[in-house]
Amino acid sequence: MSTIHAEITAKIVAKIESNPGSWSRPWQFLVEAGTQRNVAGRPYSGINVLILAMEGRSSPVWGTFKAWQGVGACVRKGERGTRVTIFKPTIRKDATTGEEKESVFLTTFCVFNAEQVDGYVEAEPVAAPTPAERNARCDALIAATGAKVSHGGNKACYIPSIDAVQMPPAEAFKSVETYYSTMFHELTHWTGAKNRLDRNQSGRFGSKNYAEEEIVAELGAAFLSCSTGIVEEPTRDNAAYMASWLASMKADPTYVFKAAAAASKAAAFILDCEANEEEAKAA
Repeated sequence: MSTIHAEITAKIVAKIESNPGSWSRPWQFLVEAGTQRNVAGRPYSGINVLILAMEGRSSPVWGTFKAWQGVGACVRKGERGTRVTIFKPTIRKDATTGEEKESVFLTTFCVFNAEQVDGYVEAEPVAAPTPAERNARCDALIAATGAKVSHGGNKACYIPSIDAVQMPPAEAFKSVETYYSTMFHELTHWTGAKNRLDRNQSGRFGSKNYAEEEIVAELGAAFLSCSTGIVEEPTRDNAAYMASWLASMKADPTYVFKAAAAASKAAAFILDCEANEEEAKAA
């Protein structure tokens, strides 16, 4: 464990604990912040999404001091950067055998938000889709995965033994947004199957493996909600899960890093299904 893990995890824990129960899920700030991206338009992923969204900036655009200079902008004097992480490859020599091995190490660098620079004119935001357009996009995304989805009963779950998602009827949910975010949660579980991303889904309720997979599904749902514009209404129905996640984060500062990385991969897998289908239609 590094001080980087400890510092960033402490910030995430503080963010969640600062306003308990005010979000339907503790990751709602991810959706509200929008897709965090660099000056070149490339979205951030993994833990960096959480780090930047927590800053609460009105702009989702970030860049290093040098990157801002590259687009003719200048970071204002006195502005403080936000540390984000990157894994860098390195060659290490085994002290015993002398054999050189490739590995990676975690390091940080500072980025500044568009609010903190002069000389940058942000592009006009694309008009938000109407609720009907947003819902149609969500339906298309779900269909593009090819996942087996059944509706009925009162339980939402992914069933590994039959590789299928079970959902209550859409009208049983308190809102359309809650329906889609729950579907995204279950589809994130679906990506963990051995023939997809092969995550450990063997844990039972209350176990460490179960808690880890649940936080991956929650973050995956948040990333997908961010991509589709789904914003849930606040509730207080997940206090037990929040307590479990917070305990796990405090016990292991690398926990949320691993979960965020896995959730990013899961969300990308699902979004790639949509992209692949669109390419097939255009061919």
